[in-house]
Amino acid sequence: MANKLLSEMGLPNSIANIFAARNLITAKDVFSLTEFELMELLDVDLAVVTSAVAHISEITCPPYQTVRV
Repeated sequence: MANKLLSEMGLPNSIANIFAARNLITAKDVFSLTEFELMELLDVDLAVVTSAVAHISEITCPPYQTVRV
């Protein structure tokens, strides 16, 4: 799932274009950096980075399952 393309995740165009311009193509590329590193690399506010990472995490991570039925 980490190799899922950011372009397929429904991010707002403004942030998706910034990710693409900085050569961050997959979720793995984003998750390999801290939020502060992303903030510096993308030159955006921490709130924007946090929101984008949360959105990417929500789409990338599979839903949890319990053993209870």
